[in-house]
Amino acid sequence: MIEDKMKDFGIKITGIMRGRDLTRSEACEMFRQMLINEQPDLQQGAFLAAMTAKGPIAEEIAGIWEAIYEYDTVKVTPAVSPPLIENCGTGMDALNTFNISTAASIVAVANGGICMAKHGARAITSRCGAVDILEAVGVNVECEVEIVKRSIEKRWGCYPLEG
Repeated sequence: MIEDKMKDFGIKITGIMRGRDLTRSEACEMFRQMLINEQPDLQQGAFLAAMTAKGPIAEEIAGIWEAIYEYDTVKVTPAVSPPLIENCGTGMDALNTFNISTAASIVAVANGGICMAKHGARAITSRCGAVDILEAVGVNVECEVEIVKRSIEKRWGCYPLEG
């Protein structure tokens, strides 16, 4: 069974290297296997390299996003009365651009009274990612998800204050 999954994964990688596009469900399944480590590092790296070389299409991106959302995302629903908005930049452009999404989230909250749940990552291709900025201003980005949920609720007055 494991050998069959590895073989099928390898066949799909060969197809990608030859310019074949994946269906949304194929991309989702391949990325799912990566997220839960059903494939060895070599296969995972080959998949990512092949996708990068070929260039992903919208269906493949949607399938990969679906796998990340389904298998690698902790889902919470803060109890807030205003609409909860989230923004995240794309990053990874390697063009030394300005991190506008983090700045925009701060401005939206400060000036517009927006209930914002910002997420992002550390800098990879630039000097400053959302996590780097938020850490610099004292936000604990390593806390448990439940603490994040409660902090959103507490900030917007929708969570019963303790003590």
